[in-house]
Amino acid sequence: MAHELAGRFTVVTHDPRGIGASRAVPGMAAPTPEVLAEDLAALVDRFTGGPALFVGTSGGAVTLLELGRRHPEMVGRAVLHEPPLVSLLDDADLAARAAAAFSVAEVDPQRAVREFFDLSGAAHRTGPDQTPPAPVVLPPLPAGELARNRYFLGRMAGPTVFYAPDAEAVRRVPLTLCAGSLSHHQMARRATEALAGLLELPVIDMPGNHLGASAEPAEFARALRPLLAH
Repeated sequence: MAHELAGRFTVVTHDPRGIGASRAVPGMAAPTPEVLAEDLAALVDRFTGGPALFVGTSGGAVTLLELGRRHPEMVGRAVLHEPPLVSLLDDADLAARAAAAFSVAEVDPQRAVREFFDLSGAAHRTGPDQTPPAPVVLPPLPAGELARNRYFLGRMAGPTVFYAPDAEAVRRVPLTLCAGSLSHHQMARRATEALAGLLELPVIDMPGNHLGASAEPAEFARALRPLLAH
């Protein structure tokens, strides 16, 4: 996706602390949206010192909501794709299932991944007249994937999905809200629609489902270009 956008924009990609090439270290602050937003602000200072364009999908979109609250002057425009804010859904059962999945991630990351996939529906492709089907059976995950989800689901996902955005603050930031055209009735699209209602913004359909940015990067990038140039 970065390659597709690089012809028109200067692109900087970013692995949040503890994810991918950004390694967790002993004593590191917990990866809450507040901490991750300050990390992002430090990168903006490093590269431009001024307003930038942002694209955040899933948890990255939540980080951008907090960045907009703390540093609105840094945001030229932010495109948010499916921030999975369980906090905005009036669904106590879903919230309890999410909390239960996160609580077992340290000791049983395979179970945590399975339960989170089931409650989020993100493994499926669902149109407007479809709902996520019955739970899928995941194969045993390799050791590296288990370690990644022990950290991601055990430490990062909880503060992210239960984050409560400051609607009054982010209304002052130029935001575009997007959701997968094949994410209907899934947790993250429902949360995006709730956020859109709160901020009185439309939801723009993007290629694919919750994972569209990684599964269909070229198509996703083509759909992003006019949103960033808005």
